[in-house]
Amino acid sequence: MDALASSLHQQLLETTERLVYAHGVHAVGVDQIVRESGVPRRSLYKHFGSKEGLVLRMLEHRHARWMAWFGAAVDARAQAPRARLLALFDVLHVWFASPDFHGCAFINVAGQYADAAEPARQVAQRHKAALRDWIERECAAAGLHSAAVWARRWLVVVDGAIAVALVGADPDAALDARSVAAALLDAALPDTSSPPLESHR
Repeated sequence: MDALASSLHQQLLETTERLVYAHGVHAVGVDQIVRESGVPRRSLYKHFGSKEGLVLRMLEHRHARWMAWFGAAVDARAQAPRARLLALFDVLHVWFASPDFHGCAFINVAGQYADAAEPARQVAQRHKAALRDWIERECAAAGLHSAAVWARRWLVVVDGAIAVALVGADPDAALDARSVAAALLDAALPDTSSPPLESHR
């Protein structure tokens, strides 16, 4: 792909992501994508074959970009395994407070297709599986037994926070989720970093 083709390809992906994330797959047509991206219609079909093909590539692009951002943002906030499991909610809080936050793009897309076999829903499933796997590695590093089980629970808390933040327009849903997660951690892994208080008799 030459430089011009690569630039047009990227413009289409970025424009489609912005429009679909804000308005939904079915509300955004090819005409709007072409108009707002400034890319000729023939280039869209040449690179992606169809609107559906473009949406799929956009979702794959967003998945890779979002996971890279999320991992790097957690890395920048914490290194200790236990702290990382809580820091991820601080990262979510920053995301929720951003002016262009419209919830999870993958949950949004999955809700627009009734058939679980739809390719777009399958991309959404892979995204959530990748996020769950990332969390599972963090749970294992923190010493949580049955890390896979804990990862599923953590993902429920994460996605619950996303839903509450979106519906209630409340970024602090991330902080509430952090409190829930901290209580779960305290119950499963009592913090032994501080010496116990001496008993006075």
